[in-house]
Amino acid sequence: MQAVQFNRINVMKLLFLTLCAGIMIFLPSSTEFKKHSLKGKVMFDAHEVAPDATVSILKADDKSLISSGISNVSGEYSFGQLKPGKYYVAAGTFGNPLKVVGPIEVKETEKVTIVPPIVVSRPANDGGPVIKTTRISKPLTNKSLKIT
Repeated sequence: MQAVQFNRINVMKLLFLTLCAGIMIFLPSSTEFKKHSLKGKVMFDAHEVAPDATVSILKADDKSLISSGISNVSGEYSFGQLKPGKYYVAAGTFGNPLKVVGPIEVKETEKVTIVPPIVVSRPANDGGPVIKTTRISKPLTNKSLKIT
């Protein structure tokens, strides 16, 4: 009876080791699991922090958008889950053109890549978008149209 149980244990160990070996062979390369981050700060012309600036990260090779966000109250931003490679970082404030820096290289050997401060213009003080209102003197009524 013990010899049968001993064989079952050996078979289970062999199956387990085979399964582990199969998983190791078919898993993607280890670089897929190593995620990196990119951090930086957005500043105004007077080198004051720029809170609520729009910040985007783009792939350097095809300029496709990876992610975008808004800087915090300290002007800081962070993008995580990046693969090693080259990226552009674009930052701007309302009513002003974006300032683009890069390419910034995210290296395999560094978990966090620090981007030099991006200096942007202050938001335009024009009060934002203008919404024009019109007063209608006649009441609106439903009218039917005949289309021929």
